[in-house]
Amino acid sequence: MTPSAARPEARVAVFAKAPVAGAVKTRLAGILGPQGAADLHAELVRHALATAGASGAAVELWCSPDARDPFFARCAADFGAVLREQEGAALDSLAAHDAVLAPAEDGGYVLVGLSRPVPTLFDSIAWGGGDVMRETRSRLAAAGVHWKELPTFWDVDRPEDYERMIREELLGKALT
Repeated sequence: MTPSAARPEARVAVFAKAPVAGAVKTRLAGILGPQGAADLHAELVRHALATAGASGAAVELWCSPDARDPFFARCAADFGAVLREQEGAALDSLAAHDAVLAPAEDGGYVLVGLSRPVPTLFDSIAWGGGDVMRETRSRLAAAGVHWKELPTFWDVDRPEDYERMIREELLGKALT
């Protein structure tokens, strides 16, 4: 039984920026060039959509800065994703916790889900630094938010992450 058959309300939200050279995966531009970094970003978004679609749940692609980029239209056609424009709130409901976090190995996170707004949670965060998750935990605790942490994952932000992805052949395995 697919997750959507077991829970018809189930959905997976994928958040993505338009793959614009010089605006995404900028820390990888040094080894891939701005266009190469944008192309990798596009491949990773497509991989996320393919993985989400395999779950059987409805898939929403939350687009930034808006849904007008042709890349998003192709994703909707290829993966059946419903396009939404990011407006600030990550999720509109969580069943058992105020927040759910999936830490990243580099000190950030790969997922944040909130059941309610937490003012100033993301204000003046040093994005891209190794203290993002620690600072987020601290702010959640100070706000009295109860959260659950999922297992730690790694993401592809730095040259060493890209090398790991190539070495472990993760993208190729997942897309074939």
